[in-house]
Order: sequence, then structure tokens, then C-alpha cells
Amino acid sequence: MNLGIAIINVYYLVKIYSARAKKEYFKILSIERDSEYFSHFLNFYREGIKKFVDPAKLKENTYEVSFYILRNMVPAGVFLGSKYDENTLKVELDFVIPEYRDFKIGSFIYEESKDYFLDRGYNRLISYSTNDEHIEYLRKMGFEQKEDNGNKYFEKLMKK
Repeated sequence: MNLGIAIINVYYLVKIYSARAKKEYFKILSIERDSEYFSHFLNFYREGIKKFVDPAKLKENTYEVSFYILRNMVPAGVFLGSKYDENTLKVELDFVIPEYRDFKIGSFIYEESKDYFLDRGYNRLISYSTNDEHIEYLRKMGFEQKEDNGNKYFEKLMKK
């Protein structure tokens, strides 16, 4: 009986570790201005988005930078940014659906996709947040806390 349990345990351990080693596919997909899917996405994840930003402000896609993050061809997140100044993009929303919150998408956006921002003239990203969970995420993604006239914000410099 112990031998049977050991074999079952080994089987599942192999299955777990081989799944982790599997290469995942990430892709940035632009959001069209009048995207019906974008509206549905925001509405469906409204409660989760509320933790970070007022969803009512996100009804229309009027952002300088807006894209879905696909993970293994599944729309796993949304990124929205507006031009703050000549070389700075203000991150308005960086939202990942709960099933994919393991920092891999954040690493894909802020590390592997640096050229996406640099090619559009942005070498500095800023984000404002008072949510502790979001602040921890920003720090893990390499953002540093700054202050300007008593206003706290987070900054990430993008370099090749």
C-alpha cells in the first residue's frame, strides 16, 4: 500500500514540476478605441478594478497606451496609460485577472517589454497608489517611491 501511495506521489510531483517548466507565451494586443470586449472586460472585473481605480473613469478607451496582456492566448490583463509629459507615461491601470496574479505578467510588461514603451518615446513610467497590495506589486516590479510637493508616487525608469 505504501508503494502505491509513493508511486502516486511521484506521478503528481512530476506533473507539477513539468507544468512549471513549460514555456509560457505572452503577447501584447492593442485595444481598439471602441472595443466592445474592453467594455465587457471592465464590467466583468469591476469589483477587482475598484481596489485600484474608479471603474467609471475607465468607460472609454482614450488612453495613449492601451493593451491586453495575453498569457497562452488568454486575455489575462489590461494595461492603460496616459501621457504625463514628453517622456513619461502615467500608468492608469495595470490589472491582471485573479487566476494569473503570480507576477509573471508584470515581469513581462515591465522587463521583457521595455522596448514597447521606449519605442513610443517613454523612458519613465509613474503610478499613483494608496493600496498596500498594489504598492507591494509596484515595488516588486522595480518602481521606486518618490515625492513631489507632498504627493507620493512610484517611478520606474526604462532602460535598454
